[in-house]
Amino acid sequence: TGSGSNIAYAEIVMENKESRLANLPKLVGFFTTGNGDYYKATVSQQETATVPGGKSLVTLWAKVPRTVDTKQLKLLIGQGVANNKLVAPQEEPTAFVNAALFELPPEVKEPSKTLIGMDLTPYTLSIRSFDAKLVGGGMVQVEMDYELHIDQNYEFGSVEHKLLLQIMDNGTGALLEREVSLNELSEGYKTYSYTVSDSSLDDRSYGIYTLNVYDVFEGQRRLIGTQSLFYSSN
Repeated sequence: TGSGSNIAYAEIVMENKESRLANLPKLVGFFTTGNGDYYKATVSQQETATVPGGKSLVTLWAKVPRTVDTKQLKLLIGQGVANNKLVAPQEEPTAFVNAALFELPPEVKEPSKTLIGMDLTPYTLSIRSFDAKLVGGGMVQVEMDYELHIDQNYEFGSVEHKLLLQIMDNGTGALLEREVSLNELSEGYKTYSYTVSDSSLDDRSYGIYTLNVYDVFEGQRRLIGTQSLFYSSN
């Protein structure tokens, strides 16, 4: 959900069932409620050929008015064509064929209360430890030990999702935020450090905060993890 509009978002999997390397077709998609309104989807899919038996993760999204009942949305998908032939993923289609209408399952995943196994498809993120240290002058030094895994079952194109780490001070309500591109993080067990500040924390030497972890896509946030923790101090 958003302030001016909502984002309809779907992930689908295409599989190469041929016995050779093949370009999977460029997809064209629309979100629709079935009442005549169609919202053209932006499609993100890999532009390279897929190995035999390989599975390709494709994302489709569109901005829809807040007045649209998202529970009624369906996804119309077709194969892109141009000049009377199917186009490759890197080409621009002028029409589509072989359309199919899909029901959209509701989002049922609840935010993790342990910060373990958070879903950022095709990534899975676990924060093993999060140390926010009050160092004076409103400054907070953070050291985060995390574990990041990429689902090797899928091939995929560029990932547009980002990670937002939000420290919400329970005493003052101050929000200290750090947005992180997934390209800044490395796969495996790693450490990520950063510094944030807020003048309302000038005199703080202890206290409790809530760490909220968001999946950020096209400026909209989806909470994927939350946990209350204690500051550490010098």
